Amino acid sequence: QDSWAQRRALERLAEDQAQLRERTAELDRQTTGRGAEELTPEQRRQAQDLARQQEELAQRANEAVANLQQQAERLSQNDPAMSQALRQAAQEGQRSQVSQQMQQAAQQVRENQQQQAQRSQQRAEQAIQQMLDQVRDAQRTRDATLRRELASLVQTLETLIADQRTQITRLEEARAAQANAGDAAFAGLDAPMIRLNTATLAAVDQAAGSGGTRSIAQSIRGAAQAQTQAISALRAAPVDAESADQGERASLQRLEKALEEARTQAQQAAQRDRARQRAELRQAYQALLVRQEQLRLQTEPLVVAASERAPDRRARSVARQVGDEQEKLRVDASDLLKQNAGLSELSVMVLAHRRLDEAAAAAAAQLREAQLGPLLTIRQTGAMRTLQSLIDALDEAQREEEFRTPEGRPQEQGGGGGGGGQQEPPLVPPLAELKVLRRLQGDALTATRDAEALGPNVDAALRRAVVQDATQLQRELATQAQSLMEKVTREQGGAGQPGNQPQGQRQDLPQDQPQDQPQGGPGVQP
Repeated sequence: QDSWAQRRALERLAEDQAQLRERTAELDRQTTGRGAEELTPEQRRQAQDLARQQEELAQRANEAVANLQQQAERLSQNDPAMSQALRQAAQEGQRSQVSQQMQQAAQQVRENQQQQAQRSQQRAEQAIQQMLDQVRDAQRTRDATLRRELASLVQTLETLIADQRTQITRLEEARAAQANAGDAAFAGLDAPMIRLNTATLAAVDQAAGSGGTRSIAQSIRGAAQAQTQAISALRAAPVDAESADQGERASLQRLEKALEEARTQAQQAAQRDRARQRAELRQAYQALLVRQEQLRLQTEPLVVAASERAPDRRARSVARQVGDEQEKLRVDASDLLKQNAGLSELSVMVLAHRRLDEAAAAAAAQLREAQLGPLLTIRQTGAMRTLQSLIDALDEAQREEEFRTPEGRPQEQGGGGGGGGQQEPPLVPPLAELKVLRRLQGDALTATRDAEALGPNVDAALRRAVVQDATQLQRELATQAQSLMEKVTREQGGAGQPGNQPQGQRQDLPQDQPQDQPQGGPGVQP
């Protein structure tokens, strides 16, 4: 939690700066070759608005650097490694003059120097990214180390608890035999308790040796003290069986408390790791979306011109260049799926990536071959909507996890007993995947409508391919939806079994969204 707020502030800063740069690029396309005095009133208003927002972002960047420095000081004693990472991130912000770069971009926007402004914005984005990388790397390393330490500590505690339960059982048996055998019934019970106490004291050192697990050491230390009480009672003459029993049961209670604390911390570390993965993926998808939007904007004038006359040599050259960039985007999106095992295990996310890959590949091929018809724009728009659905899925997954854990505490799993073999929640839970399905269903419906609206001048075979593609997508989505609904049903404890849905509710759709309005857009990949 200590560095989460700083990292999230940098992530929002990066996202907002990327959006401002895209808006600046759009204004540049409208005003290229004009001086500031030649802009229309609406363009001047847009420039002033962009400049104001850029100045606000510069102020936020200034505050982010200051907060990093303050947090680094607060963590200097308890978490030196994270403190150093935050300090280095702050120093990077100062060295790269991130706030000043943003201020400069604001002034350049006002003066209609939009290309210079975009370069200043790009430098600011790169600086923020470097700051983010330092914080994320430190968090990743810290949590990976903490999870290893906690896994080892959980195993140690489980062994201690099992041993303590055995000793309590033996003590109960000795107390039952005391009436006939006297204190001889307790002979030999002190030695295994001494060994258990030695192992417990070693566990205290194990927990106290790490900054992340020091709070657990207190509970283990309490167990060791209770064991000492029990050992003294067992070695007393006569044996104080009641005191020994109280000591051993207190030891068990404190060991179980320590185990619960260790599991809770392990779940919290896993939750932070999932949140970090989602944030990094979201940023990658957002960058792809911005690139795809730029490619679509570069393509639109080519399509408009091609509707009036056949593409000339220059148009073909520009189209090939845009096609090459479209193919690079497709490869980057494909690599993103391959590099994230958490995504490749989620069938709906894989399906969305496949749709994205097909849309980008078809658009790249059309551009390279100068086939600049309306289907090209439809494909690019479909790729954009698929990327947006992936971003929305990650946002929904994070909101769902935060809703289930409103105070940052992980949801309890398995009811207390048991070891560390609990399955972690997926990167994107089934309910969030269902919402991706809903977006894709909207894409399929919109694709069909768009094909029908293209008019008689579009090749009939292409129109049929669009419809066939949308129909095939609907079949795949129906199968995936059925599987996900069953998952959601299992997670909710069996409520709403398939076949027991309220009348009028379509089983293949999330029930919190209207069924007649497609959320997605064209997802056309013949």
